[in-house]
Amino acid sequence: MARKKITAPVIDDWSNLTEVDRAEAIKNHPRWYQENIATPKLRQSFFDFAKANLSEDDFTLVRAGTPFITDLDGALARCIEDGYDHGPYVRRLLTKRIPQIISLVQEKQKEKAELDEILGRIPSNITVKTLSIQERIADQTRFIIGHLEAEIDTFLADKCKKSKLDAKKFLVHHDVKVPQAKLIIEFLDTNLAEIKELLERKDDQLTEAYSHLTKSQQKKFYDFLYSLKYATLQRIDSVKQTRKPRKRKAKTPQQLVANLRYLDKSEDGKLTSIDPANIVGATQLWVYDTKTRFLFHYQAHIGLSVKGSTLQDFDPDVSTSKKVREQYTDGIIADVLSGGKVKLRRIMPNINAKDKEVTGRINKNQIILRAIK
Repeated sequence: MARKKITAPVIDDWSNLTEVDRAEAIKNHPRWYQENIATPKLRQSFFDFAKANLSEDDFTLVRAGTPFITDLDGALARCIEDGYDHGPYVRRLLTKRIPQIISLVQEKQKEKAELDEILGRIPSNITVKTLSIQERIADQTRFIIGHLEAEIDTFLADKCKKSKLDAKKFLVHHDVKVPQAKLIIEFLDTNLAEIKELLERKDDQLTEAYSHLTKSQQKKFYDFLYSLKYATLQRIDSVKQTRKPRKRKAKTPQQLVANLRYLDKSEDGKLTSIDPANIVGATQLWVYDTKTRFLFHYQAHIGLSVKGSTLQDFDPDVSTSKKVREQYTDGIIADVLSGGKVKLRRIMPNINAKDKEVTGRINKNQIILRAIK
């Protein structure tokens, strides 16, 4: 029985589409090619694109950079080869990926030439490429990061809707080891730093570059990148546990908060702290200082923990505190105690006071108002 031929989905009337419509129509094409076309064929599409757009010398360098070429590079080239001359794909290949590959090859050639000179070797027309362990790890990681960049591009193209990527399965599938995971985290940290700066509106160029996303979508993009980082951190823990099981016994929430200093009840008896064990695993925590009248709002992506009298694992970028005027204290605390997600989200922005950074320290003057998991 003949095997059924797999054909790529067709975009109708491509030449008459607007740029906006083209971006929407083609957003899932690279993923389809990566899933259905073999790596050698994708790589050949990339070579064909490079040969048509580069000088002979530059193309020779690109051919030497085969280990640095990812499936995403080939998928974008395949889109263009099939007649979908999408501007962002062309620019990505010509102004980002190809220069990167050429630069990596030139760096390797320079290192080899310097080593040959030191050792007094006579240059030969036949060279055997031997990579160190570190170089192999770096090359493997570039390949994995190339796939992650494809997922990130897809997430942005989908206007930051929920991603279909299961990061944990992705890392397991690529058998990511600890050294590779650390390089992936460096890549994600660079992107997270950029989006954090974007959200703080400190760079006009960044604001313009991401102007196609709403502020809500920009925040979702930050959370998506953070989720990839968290999955990678979990992968490191998982690999270490597989290699050598951890003997340390996990503490219960009650044990973790045993030394926590806090105020059980206010002097007037109006406010009473919740069970501090509820802090462990919470994604939000509200604390009120009866002495300074500061309201603290802690947020965590992976759940709070406690060490001594200090909160652990909160996100300092989104956690904050503000001083509450005495006449508004009762109303604001009432909102904290009873408010839903929308009301809670508005509490801190509506307090007319300066934001103050939080340290995570809990003291004997502070009431633990509410923990949300």
